[in-house]
Amino acid sequence: MTSDGTPVLAASPEDGPWIGMRRACEILGVNQSTLRTWTDSGRVPVFLTPGGHRRYREADLRALLESGPPSAPTTPLSAALLASHDRYEQVARQALSSPWFERFDLPARRQFRLLGTSMLNLLTTHVVGTTPAEREHALDRGRELASEYGEMATRLGLTLAEATEAFLIFRNPVLETVHQWLGGQSPSSRHSSEVLGRVNHFMDQTLIAMTAAHERGAHPRPGETPS
Repeated sequence: MTSDGTPVLAASPEDGPWIGMRRACEILGVNQSTLRTWTDSGRVPVFLTPGGHRRYREADLRALLESGPPSAPTTPLSAALLASHDRYEQVARQALSSPWFERFDLPARRQFRLLGTSMLNLLTTHVVGTTPAEREHALDRGRELASEYGEMATRLGLTLAEATEAFLIFRNPVLETVHQWLGGQSPSSRHSSEVLGRVNHFMDQTLIAMTAAHERGAHPRPGETPS
């Protein structure tokens, strides 16, 4: 398996034939979009080759047909996360009543919203990305954006506590969405555990990046210029 725990194809004679997505769709009688949905929800086992290609074990697909296909396709996590933007906007509007938000001028408010939207897209890529390199790139960019926010918060005169409160406006709707999505999955699903782990890792790392940038701006070292 890969360093992040994703199963990698290790074909052996006793496993039976391994097939690609097109043949898997033919066996199940569904299109590729539906198969991706079933795979992302953890209901259809999938393995990745070292090159990142999806492979399915024909025996798993035959067993699925015998037991009946999933009763109702679930919403892919990527779609659920992107849909949480509406919830984020609702919570962001509630922040208008917070004392610290009054320090945001119009350009800062626009940047705050843009950063939140960009972070949501990066989190989605980090969670559902098909390769470790793709997920790590999204996380690196997320750290950069979080640092930009930390620097902006320092310039606006927000304390670290206030900057963290504003950061949580982005985090909480996302976590609510993920937990709701996981509630519709099998409790023992390994895929569900991986999803939650990736979400928490992204949130932890970006929060650390934000606080570090805020601290650098609020308490510059000798010879450094405040942000």
